[in-house]
Amino acid sequence: MELLIGAGMAGIAFTIPTSHFFQSTLAFFWLMAFYSATHDIAADGFYMLALTPHEQTLYVGIRSTFYRIATIAGQGLLIMLAGTLEVFTRKIAFSWSITFYALAGFFIALTLYHVVYLPHPNKDKTERTASAGQLLHDFLMTFYSFFKKPQAWIAITFMLFYRLPEALLVKMANLFLIDQPSMGGLGLSTQEVGFVQGTVGVFGLTIGGIIGGIAASKGGLKKWLWPMVWSITIPDLVYVYLSYTTTHSFLVINLLVFIEQFGYGFGFTAYMLYMIYYSRGSHQTAHYAICTAFMALSMMLPGMIAGWLQETVGYFNFFLIVMACCLVTVAVASLLDIDPEFGKKQTVHIEMKPRMLIADAGSSKTSWCLLSCDGKEEKYMVTKGINPAIQSTDTIAETIEQELIPEIYKELESTSELQIHFYGAGCIPDVIPQIESVLKDIHPHTEVQVNSDLMGAARALCGKEEGIACILGTGSNSGLYDGKQIIKHTPSLGYILGDEGSGATLGKSLVNQILKGLMPDSIKEDFFNTYNLSESEFIQKVYKEPGGNRFLASFTPFLYKHRENSHIHELLINNFADFFSKNIETYDRKDLPVHFVGSIAWYFQKELQEAAQLRRLHIGKIIQAPINDIANYHINEYEHILK
Repeated sequence: MELLIGAGMAGIAFTIPTSHFFQSTLAFFWLMAFYSATHDIAADGFYMLALTPHEQTLYVGIRSTFYRIATIAGQGLLIMLAGTLEVFTRKIAFSWSITFYALAGFFIALTLYHVVYLPHPNKDKTERTASAGQLLHDFLMTFYSFFKKPQAWIAITFMLFYRLPEALLVKMANLFLIDQPSMGGLGLSTQEVGFVQGTVGVFGLTIGGIIGGIAASKGGLKKWLWPMVWSITIPDLVYVYLSYTTTHSFLVINLLVFIEQFGYGFGFTAYMLYMIYYSRGSHQTAHYAICTAFMALSMMLPGMIAGWLQETVGYFNFFLIVMACCLVTVAVASLLDIDPEFGKKQTVHIEMKPRMLIADAGSSKTSWCLLSCDGKEEKYMVTKGINPAIQSTDTIAETIEQELIPEIYKELESTSELQIHFYGAGCIPDVIPQIESVLKDIHPHTEVQVNSDLMGAARALCGKEEGIACILGTGSNSGLYDGKQIIKHTPSLGYILGDEGSGATLGKSLVNQILKGLMPDSIKEDFFNTYNLSESEFIQKVYKEPGGNRFLASFTPFLYKHRENSHIHELLINNFADFFSKNIETYDRKDLPVHFVGSIAWYFQKELQEAAQLRRLHIGKIIQAPINDIANYHINEYEHILK
């Protein structure tokens, strides 16, 4: 239909300059009215098929706003465009022809856009084929069921007369603004009328419509019916005032039109929402189409006499009659019987279920996994690093509040109880109570367990088997695990005193050898070209700025790039061998596999294996990040408890 409407616009544009323009354009307008009505039915049906009932209520204000914007655009913006072209071309017919050609192009472009981007609702399909007789029967039954609904004639009366004042007003408002003061109008130019109605009016209408839709979705149609009735009627007084004073103040005119359009946008929501309310049940789409037919009729019939009435009584008396018609709006609204719950956001029963929140926290980042206890639902997030050894409790709480909770708040609404298993760097016994306190604020029913990142690595790598668990990331750590607990641990001591084999220590060794001239010239040249830092800047970032360990670890990609270089290779092997000799060999358990988590272990597996062979150690698992394996560990634990 949009394509046919575009073709009709092009036909009007083509025939305007001809000598028989009146008959030709009238024919094209008739065809366009048919196409438009058919398109309107299809658009209404699409709206009701594609959206849920609550979404229909929520967006009804916006929908009615755009309906009104289209009316104003046709009566304001297009007139403004044609008037502007008329000023430049001095040719009235040519100006309107160009305007309609532009509209034709717009509708053709709109057709192409909708073909590509409109969604395809599952309900939008042909349910069955039928004979011509069956189609006729269904057609007649649609009308029969429409008129047999409860309060059918009250509903029809409401649809026909609720907008009676607006039906009269909208036909004469633009003429009143543009008519000469001697005729009782305000004498605005075509461009000024276009600005008043097409810009200021549209803005007020948009705001009113949006607020109306939101209000109706919150409190329901019955609660907001009368505020909307007063909103669509009382602001019509502005035209009584304008016609009485015939003010020349452009500012005052714009302000009053804004008020009237805002009121209309808010009040029209009740009308659109009631049509949805009345159309509920079988044949919903067809019944809504019938409602829109009454809506069109409600504007057409009063509009047919609006011009004659104004010429008979003048603008001021005409607007007084409009205000008198507001009593009709009040009367028909008082007849309605509306379900108080209609339009409200329904409280849907949500199955409450226990969930687990797993965290693998480091200085650089924290990986989170929210999952159902059976493991069937998973959601992964990444936030800033959390390390209580170098961060305050307030900083940690801020990270959780600003980055984690916004990602999971919807899931938390259906969570009966939350089990949090937090594994993190710096989680020593002295700081665990503070971390637990922060985490318990995530959900009212929360059970929290805080353990070191090493325990997380051990559970991810070994499960319930005995082994040696190691972390090689920004820092390094290791522990002897008996299948339940870490029974022996060599302290890592941080990147200044220890952290052998870590990204920070590898970076420290690289910078040391670069600045002391122990690396080949080609390596040094590429290093300074890559990072463009002076010796003093290195000193500043390592010793005087926070995050020296992360700064040094940032050079590991350079090491990975040049790992085949003999000097870099030697640096890597020596650092990893140092890690083994000062950490792993202290456990005196060469019979156990040595498992690793962390990016350094993951990317430098070859060099790690080589260093292990030199120390006669056996490498087991190497995983980049433990979050999935930790989650699986706790899922298995939960299933074991249920059994």
